[in-house]
Amino acid sequence: MALALNNAHRVLITAAIVFDFFFTFWAIRQYRQSNDVKQLALVVASSAVTLALVAYLVYFNRNLSVLRYSLARRCAQCGTVLQGLTGSGRGSCPQCGAAVPGVGLGS
Repeated sequence: MALALNNAHRVLITAAIVFDFFFTFWAIRQYRQSNDVKQLALVVASSAVTLALVAYLVYFNRNLSVLRYSLARRCAQCGTVLQGLTGSGRGSCPQCGAAVPGVGLGS
């Protein structure tokens, strides 16, 4: 469920970036036709919003990957990722051999 929400969030932010990008170009065209200061302010504001959305999307993606990395099951001794380890059920880390509770249970 959380993965679907993250993907939906990415799609919505990307759609907002694309929409604002085209809106910025439209505002630039309007400014060139009218030379109105209000249109110039609209261009500047829209460009700032586009840049802020791009920065947010980069920040969101980085934090999501850091969160996934930190939530992965790891060996307390060597840090090996144990996620998806269904081995022989020995209950030990395949890298260092340290005892790991729950390994081999498919969790």
